[in-house]
Amino acid sequence: MVYPNGETMERSIYVWGASLDEILDSATSKLGLWKNARILYTLEGQQISTFEEIQRDQLMCVSTGKPFQQPATQKVDIEVKANWGRARKQYGSKATDVVVDVQKNPEVDVDPFGPPLLAISDPPKKPLAH
Repeated sequence: MVYPNGETMERSIYVWGASLDEILDSATSKLGLWKNARILYTLEGQQISTFEEIQRDQLMCVSTGKPFQQPATQKVDIEVKANWGRARKQYGSKATDVVVDVQKNPEVDVDPFGPPLLAISDPPKKPLAH
């Protein structure tokens, strides 16, 4: 499976071929790349140079020639962690403590953090008529 360099892994598609060039050609057409795919990378960013380096069902990044870029989802995760760290550094360790407080509605008796009792309890069973 391959996904475009720097994009989310959700775009990954199956490709096959008997050589590195066939895999790159298949990736170009199936992903609709605007340039020919020229480089395959492992998920760690190591360039794949020979067909023998590829494992069956391996997820790879395909590039039109640009250096390896982390998948978009990983970029978001890294940015969230960085923002979290900056907030703790600037405002103290309690800055990232999440506290959720909710007031009960006096007219509707529902637990806002769980399913209503009707959704989890068995309804009363009617006796079978003979």
